[in-house]
Amino acid sequence: MELRAALVPNEPDPERRAELKRRILEIEKVLERGEDASALIEAFNHDTGRSHDARFFLEYWRSRDLEDVVDEACQPRPGRVPDITRAELVEIVRRAMPTQPRFEPRYESFYRELFEANVPRPHAASLIHNPPDPRRHGIVDWAPSPEEVVELALAYRPIQL
Repeated sequence: MELRAALVPNEPDPERRAELKRRILEIEKVLERGEDASALIEAFNHDTGRSHDARFFLEYWRSRDLEDVVDEACQPRPGRVPDITRAELVEIVRRAMPTQPRFEPRYESFYRELFEANVPRPHAASLIHNPPDPRRHGIVDWAPSPEEVVELALAYRPIQL
């Protein structure tokens, strides 16, 4: 399924990518020297719409590649799309789920953020990699499909107090 333009990441401008990469590396160097990088981090976050802290810049490499961090920083933070369909949510999960043929590793974080912005369940993207433990229900070796992930996210109802 093809997604409409509002649901796909933008191809970043090469100059913008280079600038953000330079800024990330600059922040890293300042922090590694033990200096205060709060102004640089604040400017980076303001410019990219992110909310990273010093720890992020010192430790992102443990789980992510620099190029992935740059790609994420180039994208505006995805927001709520009022008329999003169930089929579109399923396709978004397919693109964020490593076990699916439509998986887009370069834009995985974009699709995860987009999914979370458009379903009621808090931290819904965690269902993609860490679904609820099926053994509690007598199910063994359950790997949910994109359709099942969407169903779990949409089935969420907050507790009424």
